[in-house]
Amino acid sequence: MAEFCILPRYRRKGLGLKAVRRLFAGYPGRWEVKYAAANPAGKRLWNRAAGIYEPEKVTLPDREEVLVFQTGPKGGRL
Repeated sequence: MAEFCILPRYRRKGLGLKAVRRLFAGYPGRWEVKYAAANPAGKRLWNRAAGIYEPEKVTLPDREEVLVFQTGPKGGRL
């Protein structure tokens, strides 16, 4: 997946978090999620969604952050 966007009228209703959790459940394995550190809404969504998997956070020189984690039977607290 290259892009993830929630239209403004659907934001702050939990739909993004619900969609991401379904995505993680449907495609278990190793995930790397990159987002711009300057995007507070994206940062909040991805950190909340990946939080149960105890991700490793890597900060890149170009002000982007990457969350690396494992989903599925051996990843996180499902």
